[in-house]
Amino acid sequence: MFRGGGIIYAASFLITDLISEIHGKQAAIKTVYCGFIAMLIFAGYSLLILHWQSAPFYTQQAAFESVVGLSFRITMAGWISFMVSQYWDVIVFHRLKESDKNYISKHLWIRNCGSTITSQFIDSALFIFIAFYGIYDVWPMIFSQYIVKVIIALSDTPFAYWGRYVLNLNSSKAKDAQC
Repeated sequence: MFRGGGIIYAASFLITDLISEIHGKQAAIKTVYCGFIAMLIFAGYSLLILHWQSAPFYTQQAAFESVVGLSFRITMAGWISFMVSQYWDVIVFHRLKESDKNYISKHLWIRNCGSTITSQFIDSALFIFIAFYGIYDVWPMIFSQYIVKVIIALSDTPFAYWGRYVLNLNSSKAKDAQC
């Protein structure tokens, strides 16, 4: 069930965390909205290419349509889970960053893991429940996908620190160039 796309998607939470860390909450929320718009555009293109007539020599149109064709239920599950979980990730990240507890607000790894681990559960539960409830037993699917996403969230912590360092370094260089 959990494929390469799921791993890449799970890592996208690191990107919004880094945008939150460097550019703030509003920039991260704007990024979530831009991601959602990109998903809508991709879905539109996918529907469009299914209606183009294939080349006369192409004999695999049915296979192409089965791969590219969108299941509305799965697409909606993706849209809903993306918006809810990514927005949750940004909100939790900033609540932890603005916490009165110094040990929470000063440590990127707590914000990164805390926001991502909770948002990954929301994402897994929403997506799988909406996409597959009534077709498969969803609880084992949710649990297994969530475990993989937690491992990814814990593993991406060094990349969070590296990303913050690189982004801060680039921001400093850009400010120096403006002077």
